Amino acid sequence: MRNTTHGFGHKAITIYDISKLARVSPATVSRVISGSARVSEEKKQAVLLAMKISGFTPNVLAQSLAGSGSHTIGFIVPDIKNPYFSSIYYHVELLASQNGYAVLLANSRGILQNESQILSTLTSRHADAIVFMGGRIDSCLCGKKELLELEQTDQFVPLLLTSRVQESSLPQIYSCEEGTLYALMQHLKEQGCKTFAILGGSGDVRVAHQRKKLLLMYGHQVGMESRPEWDITDTSFSIEGGKQAATELLEASELPDAACCLNDMVAVGALQQFRSKGIQIPQDILLTGFDGEFLSDIAYPGITTAEFDYKDFAQQMFDLLLKRIHHEPCAQITEIYPHLTIRGSTTR
Repeated sequence: MRNTTHGFGHKAITIYDISKLARVSPATVSRVISGSARVSEEKKQAVLLAMKISGFTPNVLAQSLAGSGSHTIGFIVPDIKNPYFSSIYYHVELLASQNGYAVLLANSRGILQNESQILSTLTSRHADAIVFMGGRIDSCLCGKKELLELEQTDQFVPLLLTSRVQESSLPQIYSCEEGTLYALMQHLKEQGCKTFAILGGSGDVRVAHQRKKLLLMYGHQVGMESRPEWDITDTSFSIEGGKQAATELLEASELPDAACCLNDMVAVGALQQFRSKGIQIPQDILLTGFDGEFLSDIAYPGITTAEFDYKDFAQQMFDLLLKRIHHEPCAQITEIYPHLTIRGSTTR
C-alpha cells in the first residue's frame, strides 16, 4: 500500500504532517479518521482540510506510523469469555485496524506465571504497546515483585493499565463509579426498597471490595439496610457465581428487597437461580448488575445496570496508546464514567 501523493516534496505524507498542518494532535487526526464523535466540529474540519490540501487519504494511514515499530499492540485479558473484556477488546481492535496496527490478544486466565510469559513474549516480538487488563493489577494480593515486573517491561514496551493501582506510576485508565452507584441506590430507595443484598465477586479482587464498600456506604446514606447474611461476595464474577450467591441468599432467614450484583454475569446467574426456585423479578426481589454487558439487555426482564460506553472507553484507551507509542505527554490517570440504565428488573 503506497501513498502516491507528493504534496510535501517527495516525502510520504504522515499523520504527523497532517497534525502540524491542522494544528491539532496526532491523536485528534486518528479520531477524525476513525469517525469518533469526540472531536469538535472546528478541529474535524481543520483535519479534513489538511488532508485535502496534502492529498492524504485514510487508506495510507498504516504507512504514516513510525517506521521502525512492529505495528502491533499486545492486549492481555484474564478471561476473553467475559463480555466486559471482549467488548473493550473489540472496539480497541477496530480502532487499531483503522490506524494500521494489528492486535495480539493474550488470555492470561489471571495466572501470574502466564502473565509473565506473555509480557516476555510481547517484549521479544517488539510490540509497540501493551494493554494490561485484570489479573495482578486487579488483585488485592499483588505485591511489589509483580508490579516491578510491569515497571521493568515498560522500559522496553509502553504499558497501559486498566485498573487503579495506587502503588504504580504507570498510566492507568479505569472506571470512576461513585456517582453511578449512588444513583443506583437512590433509584432502589425510590422503588420502595428498605433492605439490600450484595452478590458475587471475589474476595481478592480490588473492584469487588470497592463496589461493595460504595454500595454499603450509599445504601446507608439513602436510608437502606443490609445484613451480614446478605453479604455473599466471595463466589466469582461468573454466571455460576451468580447462581451460587442466589442459592445462599435463598437460605437466609428472610429475603431483602433488592439484590445488587457486582457485575452483569452474576446478575444473570442470580436471575436464573431465582426463577428456578419460583422467585419472580422484580415482584419478589429487585435485581441489579454492573458493566452494561449485552447479557443485561437480552435477559428477561432486562437488568438494571451501571453501563459503560464501550466505544468511548476504547477510544480513550487508544488515544493513550498512541501517545505512549509516540512518546507524547500522557496523563497518568484517566477516569471513565459509567451511567445508570434502568430496566425491568427494578421497575414494579
